[in-house]
Amino acid sequence: MSEAPQRLDVGGPTSLDGALEAAARRGHLLRVVEPIAPIDPLRLFVATHRHEAERWAWLSSMGGGRALVAAGLVDAVELHGPRRFEDAARWTVERLRRIETFEGAMRGPVPPPTALVGMAFAVGTASREPWNGWGDGRVVLPRWLVESKDGRCTLSILVDPRRERCRASDLRDALETMRHALSHASPDLDAAAPTLRTLDDGEASFLCGARELLGELETGRIAKAVLARCERLELDRAVPTETLAARLREQQSGCTTFAIERGAARFVGASPERLLVCRDGRVQLDALAGTRRAEPTAQRTAWLPTPKERREHALVVQHLEHVLRRSGARLDRRSQPTVRVLRDVRHLHTTLRATLPDGLHPLVLAGRLAPTPAVCGTPTDVALDRLVALEPIARGWYAGTVGWVDAHGDAELTVALRCALLEPTCAWAWAAAGIVPGSEPEAELDETRAKMRAVRRALGAAD
Repeated sequence: MSEAPQRLDVGGPTSLDGALEAAARRGHLLRVVEPIAPIDPLRLFVATHRHEAERWAWLSSMGGGRALVAAGLVDAVELHGPRRFEDAARWTVERLRRIETFEGAMRGPVPPPTALVGMAFAVGTASREPWNGWGDGRVVLPRWLVESKDGRCTLSILVDPRRERCRASDLRDALETMRHALSHASPDLDAAAPTLRTLDDGEASFLCGARELLGELETGRIAKAVLARCERLELDRAVPTETLAARLREQQSGCTTFAIERGAARFVGASPERLLVCRDGRVQLDALAGTRRAEPTAQRTAWLPTPKERREHALVVQHLEHVLRRSGARLDRRSQPTVRVLRDVRHLHTTLRATLPDGLHPLVLAGRLAPTPAVCGTPTDVALDRLVALEPIARGWYAGTVGWVDAHGDAELTVALRCALLEPTCAWAWAAAGIVPGSEPEAELDETRAKMRAVRRALGAAD
């Protein structure tokens, strides 16, 4: 794990000036953290929509319900190639170590410096339309961060004193201006829904691909392949990012809502699947595979998994256990499979808990886990090659990794599912289904339709 970040504890009216001078002298960044009244962190998107070209949101209803919403950049790194997760870990540890924190009026625990992380599904899958400019991965240190957890809310600003030559009065003014903006901002849940027109539903190519994969499964080269379908939609008006995120958060209970806005392009979704959660050197992994369409509440019956569903789920569990063993982690507990019930689908769900060996960064572990058989297949390399050949529209960051890592070495990373890439008047939405022996192409297509409902509903489409 990384070293603890430096905290400044200096008093007096000129303490912030002193903190700026000290950070500049050491070539460090300075973060000023202040408590604010509890608010919806998505207000930061509203407050900065005319000023910041890059904004991120992470709104988890799992694991304590931590929410992070960020705007602007102080530092960032573009990641490329097969060692992108290892490169991200090194960059993150080095940069977060160089952040000093001035606590201002904070009382109680101060959240540690945090970096936001996004990775493509696989190397090269975000190198062509519609993902031009997104790349294999990216880690950012944001200018502004609103964080909410356990009923407490903080606002922080990050600066580079040596490069920006800012004064304490500048920071105080900026914080006061932002507090005022946040108090008057609110996501518009009632914004008029756009009219959607489907340009290409991707169903014909999905059925062809599923039939081809079933033929290849018989050869034994592939045990499972997770085939994705992409719908291309035309919108008659743009929908604010914060509106989509707020709707997904409200409609997709039990999921992590995420949003990344880079210029005119936005990647927004609500995922039920966490890749990993790391706290104090202990990690939790979730295996989520084996899916059925959800039944109306009044018609819900006990789910007795079929041999096909059990086999599909077991492949994911085996992969996670193998990576943990290969990484030197001690498996502490593996739950029995349970049923995870969401609005549109049900999943078989197994939780694994392990203790990590000293020095293993969660981003390095994430790179060994991703892509899992839940979103790719197995063997990974063979399945990935076939998916790239069969899927006509590149996945990009769909089924990739989105999340955060902090200066203590804690992290939470989710698999980017139930999501869409949007530009002002067009959208690409993805959903996938696992193809294993015994799969029926029409049934797998129906599964993708159920999964696609989350994004279409948030855009205003009727169920």
